[in-house]
Amino acid sequence: MVTWTSKTLIEGDHIGVCVTEADYRKTLKHLKVPVIEWDRWLITESLATTHYFNTPKGSRVTIVCIPVTPEIDGIDVATLLVHEAVHVVQEYFRYICEDNPGNEIEAYAVQNVSASLMRAYRDKLFPKPKKEKKEWTGSTISKPTPTASPAQPLTQTETTLPYLNAVPEGMSLTDYLTGSTNVEERKTDS
Repeated sequence: MVTWTSKTLIEGDHIGVCVTEADYRKTLKHLKVPVIEWDRWLITESLATTHYFNTPKGSRVTIVCIPVTPEIDGIDVATLLVHEAVHVVQEYFRYICEDNPGNEIEAYAVQNVSASLMRAYRDKLFPKPKKEKKEWTGSTISKPTPTASPAQPLTQTETTLPYLNAVPEGMSLTDYLTGSTNVEERKTDS
């Protein structure tokens, strides 16, 4: 059987997303980027900022910083991430000395980086729960089997979604992420 590799034709930078200045600084420290090379996590008056670094081990790293704030809805987040993806692609083409990339390769590159940034942003805000490892130390007794119970609906609260406090009061997470402004209208229809 064949051993398949990545579908990536061009290997680019390591790309990451951070939503707080603390995450940004922690990441730079972890990557051992010299402090003298650190820039502010957001450029003044910017809603998002992209940073490029070379680690001491020679890896190229791109970090896109975008804060979670009530002023930025889901559509704004998506468009900001696409905007930053264009910068990521432009910088990479400069790095490989590609002065005139074809329209399609550029479009696919922006699409690919945009999707990666959006997934990273989603995963940062809504991390998948870690599976608990349970050790069974029983000797001859069989392991207990889970009992069937009615599924509990998933509730979206501050305890299950750590960044939910960015959603304006009275607005659902879905409305926030989709940019819906018809919150009052839906309340009166119910």
